[in-house]
Amino acid sequence: MKYWRRKALVLGLCAAFLNLHAQQAQLVSALINGCDASDGLSEYMFVYSGGTDITNAQASNIDVRYGNVSAATATGITDSYTSNSSFVTDLNNLLPGSCDFSFASVTFGVTDITAGSHILILNDGVTTAIDFDGLCGQGLGTVYVLFSTDTDWPDAGAFEDDPSTNRFFRSVINGTTTDFDYNNTSQLHWSTSTNGDYVQWNDGGGSGAIYSNYTNCTPVNTDVLPVTLLNFEAQPMQDHVAIRWATAKEVDNSHFTLYKSSDVMNWTEVAMIAGKDVSTETVHYEYIDKNPLAGRAYYRLKQTDFNGLFEIFEIISVTFDPAEVALKLYPNPATDYISINCSESISCISLINSQGLVYRVDALTSSSMANRFDIRQLPKGIYRVLIHGEKTVFREKLIKVN
Repeated sequence: MKYWRRKALVLGLCAAFLNLHAQQAQLVSALINGCDASDGLSEYMFVYSGGTDITNAQASNIDVRYGNVSAATATGITDSYTSNSSFVTDLNNLLPGSCDFSFASVTFGVTDITAGSHILILNDGVTTAIDFDGLCGQGLGTVYVLFSTDTDWPDAGAFEDDPSTNRFFRSVINGTTTDFDYNNTSQLHWSTSTNGDYVQWNDGGGSGAIYSNYTNCTPVNTDVLPVTLLNFEAQPMQDHVAIRWATAKEVDNSHFTLYKSSDVMNWTEVAMIAGKDVSTETVHYEYIDKNPLAGRAYYRLKQTDFNGLFEIFEIISVTFDPAEVALKLYPNPATDYISINCSESISCISLINSQGLVYRVDALTSSSMANRFDIRQLPKGIYRVLIHGEKTVFREKLIKVN
């Protein structure tokens, strides 16, 4: 049989590993106590665009809300935007020439914001009191600047500095809803109520993870934009579970600690994996759990800095059944990716469409890893899949949609 090799189909574990789902779109941090003499006029929020482009940036796909009762009842504070290209130019002029990022003005309903970007949301053009060059060196690239003209922006920009009860944000970015809160009560999060107090959230929302102060309103904290985790997933195999994750950047990252649980209450440490200290490139990690729990199990990942600060990421779950059939192809139907669990090492796979056109995949280098393939460029349709194992040729049907 003649096999055709298509460059557009970059199938195979190594290639697919470069296309991990990016962290969800969400609010990342906010300056709660402004840096201007009139307080709230220089407060802002940073938002992360997530793993897909934001098309024609506007209030419908970049929506942030704020309130004092709950995130669900928070009031929209970005229901309308305006552009201010001259002020964005002024911001860039304040950055040192060696800085590795720049601000970009947004034309609403026109400008596309690329995946993996950060967005600075302001309520006015009086933020020159903030020295943004403290964000240089984090590999931010382009930071898009939006000006909210919403009349519900609290007190002309002033988020409550010292609330006795929680204050809430809800971000709806590109259709992804994430809820956040902050307060300044039991833990005395801010040591002072001076200008420059900010709060930062870990991946996935919830309560603030870091409360600090910009000394002289200079954002020098390298964790102000802590978007590092691109992916965290677990794949069941015939006799083990493969856990993988990837980071977009690392700053003072000492190590990761992996835990598992059968009930999400009692956790057992599985392994400690060294971090890369400092990295501005995508780093991939994998751990093979050779003693997985039978049935439904849960994994969580803890990241620890050299200074002892740590962050715990979202919990993931996986079902492991050693008595499963020798082959499993999923999901099916599929849009972007397929995974193949097989009891035998795979030498290659072939996908044959209704016209007899064959797409071939080379053998993988490690049978201990889940076989995950990128099919985004595959035309939609119904395919016969031939999976060539050591002793067996498995046959499956795949429906490619979209």
